Amino acid sequence: MELTYSGSTEIYERHGLVDVQIEPYENAPIVKENPELWESFLQQPGAALVKATKKL
Repeated sequence: MELTYSGSTEIYERHGLVDVQIEPYENAPIVKENPELWESFLQQPGAALVKATKKL
């Protein structure tokens, strides 16, 4: 699970994804609006925001 939010693209590439971009949580408008609310999530995220293309 740590690979999904560690910043590594290894797990995504292993499943055929290319041009992987991991979006920092801090860039999300909802986090910017209330960073104190999201502080514990940011310390131990349970998901990753990823943009990628599936290799054909």
